[in-house]
Amino acid sequence: HAFAIDNALVRPADPVFVGYCISKNADCGNKVLWKAHADEKVGVMAERNNKPCIIEYSDMDAELVRQVDDQTGKLVYGASNICNHFYT
Repeated sequence: HAFAIDNALVRPADPVFVGYCISKNADCGNKVLWKAHADEKVGVMAERNNKPCIIEYSDMDAELVRQVDDQTGKLVYGASNICNHFYT
């Protein structure tokens, strides 16, 4: 379990997150929080070439940041990366 030093609210060895990743036989995991609003300055989970990736907010234009899924009404890029990772 690895996390960023600037995340003061992280729970070291988070048993729920680590347990979930283990129960899914995951090689790795990335815990995210949904953005409070479109303009929140945080990197987000996305897919590039059918693989998960992080896109930094500074690399996204305003139109992309505010893109909403027509079916759900949620931000397309709303899963913010909080630098909380699981590796095996």
